[in-house]
Amino acid sequence: KTGKELEKIKLYCRLKLYMKKNKNNNNNVVDSGVPMIEVEDVEYLGDYKLWLRFNDGLEGSVNLKKEVDKPPYRKLRNLKKFVGFGLERGTLVWSDDLDIAPEILHSMAEESHINE
Repeated sequence: KTGKELEKIKLYCRLKLYMKKNKNNNNNVVDSGVPMIEVEDVEYLGDYKLWLRFNDGLEGSVNLKKEVDKPPYRKLRNLKKFVGFGLERGTLVWSDDLDIAPEILHSMAEESHINE
């Protein structure tokens, strides 16, 4: 993994730990005062592509086809399982306790805008 990918994973882990410690806190601002990125809406576009809208106003599509070939997402190669996603507290989740950090999806959506 690249240094950028590892930093994203570390950030994701820190945010998840913070959210677990503060389950009863319903605001979406971490101690630093920086609003957390959340997915507000998601739609399936086909062929492992999703359209996402985030709480900072960014809208865009992400292609997760490469992601479903990596552990632990391999079970999502089955499209019936892949389209079984939902949103929980601003995070894209699947019923198998799988999720993708909204910050990572946000970065992917930003990159897709740049590459269009």
